[in-house]
Amino acid sequence: MLSSQGSGGGNRGHWWGRCGSIAVLTLTLAGFGVAQVSENHARENARRFVQAQTGLEIATVHRQEDLEEKIRALAPPNKDNPVFVFVLSEEGYEFRETGVVYHLPSERFSWTVAVSTSSGQAFEMNSRDGLNNLASAIHLAIRDDTEAREYLYLYLDLHPEHRIFDDVVRTSLQLKQTAETQFTRAYDDFEAAEAAFDRWWKRNSEALSRASLNETFTKTNSGFLAKLYLVSGISKKELERGPKLLEVTLPISRNGQIGEPKFSPVTP
Repeated sequence: MLSSQGSGGGNRGHWWGRCGSIAVLTLTLAGFGVAQVSENHARENARRFVQAQTGLEIATVHRQEDLEEKIRALAPPNKDNPVFVFVLSEEGYEFRETGVVYHLPSERFSWTVAVSTSSGQAFEMNSRDGLNNLASAIHLAIRDDTEAREYLYLYLDLHPEHRIFDDVVRTSLQLKQTAETQFTRAYDDFEAAEAAFDRWWKRNSEALSRASLNETFTKTNSGFLAKLYLVSGISKKELERGPKLLEVTLPISRNGQIGEPKFSPVTP
């Protein structure tokens, strides 16, 4: 399902809606056939792709060559540059005959879109389904655990699935700081949040200090099983119980298909 990345953890939600569940749109480029698609045509494809699904006017389209490089590293060796990648936003300048208009929407959202350099197909990248579709189209290959790790980091960097992976932790210090942040999000009063966090940390710090936060990548018949850790949010109905440390397992196939994540409480 198509989703947008919003500042401050917001999310425009699913905007594929009535158009179906497969997040791929093919825009025919007359005269191109199998030839290389130019950056300008790819940029316009990305703009029309988002506008067609949201009904919104896109003001800015910025190319993301760092993301292109990450994808190129996992593509077949004969693919010099399999995709252009763009980040699109409603915010920005519009140049008109009568002057320049600056668009500043009430909520700031962005969409990350990849466009195939050979076919002109556009793929949204802010969801697992969209990234899986892109992986299939460019014949992406995960050959070892190092590439599995790089692909996982690419997936996490795109803030997919309503940003549930924003609170991944890799060290004890990150765990403590992230848990404290969850209390400040849950409480309206800062002092009350700090007091609740202190009580929670005294109860659970010993058990949490024994938890392993190392990311692992285990080989499977189809690829790799990634394991990582994150800190959950806090239920408003159970403020005193605080957050949980969750173990997340995520299957990654050799052809770049990311499976459904599974979440298991570790402690407390």
